[in-house]
Amino acid sequence: MSSKIGVRVNENKQGEGSRDDSRPVADDLESFSDRAFSAVPELGSGRRWQDALYNVLSWIDSSWRAKLVPHRGRRWINRRMVSLMTFRQAEVYRAWSLDDPRQNLIVADDEHVHIPALWLVEFFPPSQFENLASALKRKSWGEDHAWTGSGPTGREILEQSRTGKGWSWWRLADVIDPDSDRWSPDSLREKLPDQFDQVSLIAIQIGAGLTAVLARFDINKESAKAVDDIWHETHEPEVVRNFGRPMAQGRMWTKFRKTQQARRSIHDAARRWLADSCPGFFAAHSRLHPLVDLILTEQGDPFADSDSEAAQRESMRALGLTDYSIRSRTSEDLPGLVVEPASKTLTPTIGGAETWAIWGNRNTVEERMENLAAYGGGRIDGIVHVTQEHARNFFVLLAVSRMTMHMDEDYARLRDEAQTRHGRFKGKGLKLLRASFLTLSLDLTSVARDLQRFHGRKWRDTGDAQFMVGWFPQSADAYAAQGGKVPEPTSMNKELEQRQSEWFEDLIAADRDYREILSTVAALGASNDSLKISRVALWLAFVSLMIAMVTLLVAEVKPQNLLSFIVEWVASRLR
Repeated sequence: MSSKIGVRVNENKQGEGSRDDSRPVADDLESFSDRAFSAVPELGSGRRWQDALYNVLSWIDSSWRAKLVPHRGRRWINRRMVSLMTFRQAEVYRAWSLDDPRQNLIVADDEHVHIPALWLVEFFPPSQFENLASALKRKSWGEDHAWTGSGPTGREILEQSRTGKGWSWWRLADVIDPDSDRWSPDSLREKLPDQFDQVSLIAIQIGAGLTAVLARFDINKESAKAVDDIWHETHEPEVVRNFGRPMAQGRMWTKFRKTQQARRSIHDAARRWLADSCPGFFAAHSRLHPLVDLILTEQGDPFADSDSEAAQRESMRALGLTDYSIRSRTSEDLPGLVVEPASKTLTPTIGGAETWAIWGNRNTVEERMENLAAYGGGRIDGIVHVTQEHARNFFVLLAVSRMTMHMDEDYARLRDEAQTRHGRFKGKGLKLLRASFLTLSLDLTSVARDLQRFHGRKWRDTGDAQFMVGWFPQSADAYAAQGGKVPEPTSMNKELEQRQSEWFEDLIAADRDYREILSTVAALGASNDSLKISRVALWLAFVSLMIAMVTLLVAEVKPQNLLSFIVEWVASRLR
């Protein structure tokens, strides 16, 4: 049945970002679907390659021939026939009208996206300390003081800070691409991935035993513009692989995927560089580094009213921004910006909870942030520096949650593999046990103690931006108008700190129990091995005795040996 929904209008392509009421798209959106499906022949009725293959498979799977095909073969044929339908669906999408807003996303001409920088976090607990020290020596980070004058080297600052009496944070290095015109005092020139002009690394000391490296990647204009260009392009439908099977995507979903892939490619390049240059906890465990990228839009605004938010929703989803319409995570230190995680369900190309965005409307942020010109380079560069200055510890706090989750996963794996690893205790099992003690157990107790001190600080520095979680005003007003009670905003920082403390308490308890059980198993295994060795020793003694007796019998002590004497004596008795 046709469903009448009134006049649907197209987006104004001239740059207003609004609706043009004089240009209706269709009175009935279902007519778009009817015309598209009627324009493409049914599968098997045309002269396309998929028609020929479909007809052959259909012929084999029909009449008496189907009875000759094994059950597994028929299942394979049915799967192939369903897959062929995907290619017909792709043709339907190509025939679909560009005027249907459900299948085609048009980004306004005056809407643009800027991605000037992103941040990655890597951790160095006790088990990874030598990797950090090696990276400092190999890369000569913190060694050159030609511009800033003499001072302690990066290794000296690191060792002093890990005693708990050194610096709370310090600059490690500024690495600039040789083709970039950027300059920084005491910077190093090194070939960087094509997406970046500069990488700025700082170290943040958490307690005594945990060092965090926060790397800021300054993205060049060409790479940022590439994301914007893909965002504006009209993408034709494609057939892609989804969990190993073909799937047809229309123009809108193709734009979602390709725009997010463009953003993700920048993330991947940054993660590879950090893993190669300065491998720590996440690299050692083959996990993605926690990442936050700064996104500024010309028209899109997370603080937009309900009508404007609905109009921009799909455009923001193409960039991988979806959570802002549900809840707000804002800080007074960073006015105009919101923080949100990537959705593994709505934006799978971007990733999951290891990827965050801090974003806002460029004009709004520039109006609300103060003293941007003082940082030089431009107002967008000023936003980058203000964001790092105020949110560096918050970015580390987000990354701690990921590290804690990975530790939890490692302990779950050790628990589930305990029977196969230690059911029959051998030397290899003892080595694995020792390795786990020196890494997971040592890191866990040290990190838990350091984080407890870090969370319990009585002071806050500039980098401790406090984020509040709540509802946006328009959502709160709409909910209150329906009689609902809007909850009060809560501190995101305190929630993260409390959750991390609870996780570490559980992990420490699990670690203690696990070590006690494995120590007992190791002792029982050693006792069992001792018993086996004693049994082997008894058998060896018995065999040695037999060999000695035989040797004695055949030994020639006199002209006639004992064995020949016994034989003669037995023979005489038998006569």
